[in-house]
Amino acid sequence: MAKTTTHDIAYNELDRQWKAACSMLLGGEVGELSLYEPWLSSLKEKQGRGSSVVSGKPVEYAVPDYCPGAKGIGFEEIDFGKKFSLSMNEIKDIDSLLEAIQDRACYAGNIVLGNSKFISGSSSVIDSFYVLGSNMVSESKCVAYSSIIKNSEFIFGTTLEDYSKFLVRGSDTYNNNRALEIWSTYLCSDAYYLLRCENCHDCMFCFNLRGKRNAIGNLELEKGKYLGIKKKLVSEMRQMLEKDKKLPSLIEIVAKADGKCTPEERKAIAARGKRPEEKSSKKPIENAFAKASEVIFGKKLGPIDDYGPWLLQHVKACKEASSAISDKKTLLGEFTPFTLFPKDRLLTMEEGDVAGHILKISEKEAEECSIENIHKSIGKIAYFASEIRLGENFNLLRTFLGYKAHNCYWGGIFSNTKYSAFSHFARNSDYMFGSTLSYGCTLCINCYNSNNISRSFEMDSCFSCSDCYFCHNCENLQNCMFCFNVKNKKYAIGNVEVGKQEFTRIKGLLLGKLLARLEAEKRFATDIYNIGCRKNSQSL
Repeated sequence: MAKTTTHDIAYNELDRQWKAACSMLLGGEVGELSLYEPWLSSLKEKQGRGSSVVSGKPVEYAVPDYCPGAKGIGFEEIDFGKKFSLSMNEIKDIDSLLEAIQDRACYAGNIVLGNSKFISGSSSVIDSFYVLGSNMVSESKCVAYSSIIKNSEFIFGTTLEDYSKFLVRGSDTYNNNRALEIWSTYLCSDAYYLLRCENCHDCMFCFNLRGKRNAIGNLELEKGKYLGIKKKLVSEMRQMLEKDKKLPSLIEIVAKADGKCTPEERKAIAARGKRPEEKSSKKPIENAFAKASEVIFGKKLGPIDDYGPWLLQHVKACKEASSAISDKKTLLGEFTPFTLFPKDRLLTMEEGDVAGHILKISEKEAEECSIENIHKSIGKIAYFASEIRLGENFNLLRTFLGYKAHNCYWGGIFSNTKYSAFSHFARNSDYMFGSTLSYGCTLCINCYNSNNISRSFEMDSCFSCSDCYFCHNCENLQNCMFCFNVKNKKYAIGNVEVGKQEFTRIKGLLLGKLLARLEAEKRFATDIYNIGCRKNSQSL
């Protein structure tokens, strides 16, 4: 009898939950989960792939940034107790040090941490159960073909999601229940094909709507009439999904949409959607960068814009765009789902609020709509507001999404974050620069996919570390550098504890080279993602 594998257990449970989700959302099952993998995976953040130097088995990375040809290892194959040696007498400079530690510069994939079970084809999974083909999942259960998922259950084909249940194909969502194909939507339930809606329930094909029920195309209907139209549309969706193994995305439907809003509506939106005057200053951010660089490098650096291109090298931030209504400048995130937004249908945040209030389809259009012809009626309401503000924010400059953020500059998402710049998804973190997916971190430069890191530089996939440089997949390190796949070290270099005196000597050599290059070139070519591919002829 064939042995039941972890993949089998994960898939069988997720297939069962997929069928339950389809029955709940579409009124019936549509077949095996595996048949829908291409469709469900299309919104997921790209993963990296390699092979293990230990076993030759496939290795799944949470991100694709690791340099080509890098040595890989499965997290389950790592010997965290392995002893390494390092002759400090032979270490005269940083380049000779890197030569000595190349054998341990190995990137870990298939990372599964905490209380997690039944994980397959995934990486960067923390305290989660039944996860398949996904990356960056934490405190969740039953997640398939998804990315950046936290505190959620029964999630299929979704990216950038928090606190939701029974969600099929969504992106940038928060606290939604029983939903299909929703984008930048929060606090909604029983929702289908929504864009930037909040606190809406039993709604379909709506844009920029707030606090509505029983609505189709932004038009609120009597409950019985709404439920009749919903039943018809849901049945059509189920039949199409079962036949084609996919449904058209909201973006695909809008791409075929006929017409736009009227000149009178355009004028009203532009007039009423004005941004209030706000005082802003870059000075607090400049001071914060000077403070972080002094702590990490021993010297204040600035102005911060000189280092922007270097800080953004592994960061998905934002870019400038224009409103289709007023030509006013706005910002658009350089990450899913916002890279998919049609540029000829963008609005500013304030214009989007007005558009959701005044634009709607007619009752006749709602009664006659189908999944095949919905594009003919929603063109006049299908506008995509860029920039997002949630909660109380203060002094955000060139920031796409702010949630209770203060004094932040040039970034994708800042959530409960202060004094940070050139970063994406800094969450509950302060003084973060050039970093992505940092949780509970402070005073860091170029740190990625890490939790609880402080006063550190070039860290990836690390947890509870402080005063460290160039470390990957490490936990509970203090005053360490060039460490890979180790735990519980102090004053360690290349996985070997060398004592405070030797560590301080080598740190001085490293910082001297770093500062000289940064001040002269405003960048440093070696980073945690390419240091594992360093060749003998290369110099740090």
